[in-house]
Amino acid sequence: MRTLFVCFLLTFLSCLHFSKCYDLSFDIPYNSKPLDSDFACLAEQGYSSGVVEGLKSNGNCAFDAKYKLDLCNGHQSRCDLAFDLDREKDPVTQINDAIDCLKKINVQNSDFNKIWAIVELGRQPSGEWPISNSSDQSSNVDFISKVLMAISYSLEVDRIGIETSKTDWSQITGDSTIGIEFGLYYHGDNQENFEDFVPFGGWTFDQVEMKKYSTNQEICKATFDLGLIQ
Repeated sequence: MRTLFVCFLLTFLSCLHFSKCYDLSFDIPYNSKPLDSDFACLAEQGYSSGVVEGLKSNGNCAFDAKYKLDLCNGHQSRCDLAFDLDREKDPVTQINDAIDCLKKINVQNSDFNKIWAIVELGRQPSGEWPISNSSDQSSNVDFISKVLMAISYSLEVDRIGIETSKTDWSQITGDSTIGIEFGLYYHGDNQENFEDFVPFGGWTFDQVEMKKYSTNQEICKATFDLGLIQ
């Protein structure tokens, strides 16, 4: 009881300092296998939103995505999907394959709130994003545009977002505004607030939906990335 009171007091004081309270969120890495009790534990600690990575880093469907979504929906108020992108595969084909796979494992559109297209360096399953020159960046922008268009055939625009960081987006796209009509999930500093956000890619703070501030954290007996949602 005392521990819960201390946690509540710290959260309350943090809200007073930053003038606004933000909901806590978590990402489930591919290699993390949380149990139902872990999701319940996260909910008890105030984590109201979860992101399930629905496409493995090798470009194949994550067949446990349905299982993780069901557990998330059982305890959290919002559950999203995140897709890694394979730069060496046709953008439309890989999205169609991913969506077909999700249908095969019985993931319905009603099972998740949003799909995040991950645009990051160092995550490519079959080769890195080319970033040597402006021609590479233009090619990357075209690729991302086709990915977003392919997803939009299955989902409304307001249910599609981009997960990236300011540095990665600048190197990959040359700070293109191609994603401006979609929500932003950015990777920032390790602080539990949004004070580090600097506009990029045409995104303003009003378009920021989520921030990831910590990765590979052991919490509730499983491994999660931690973030905020506003």
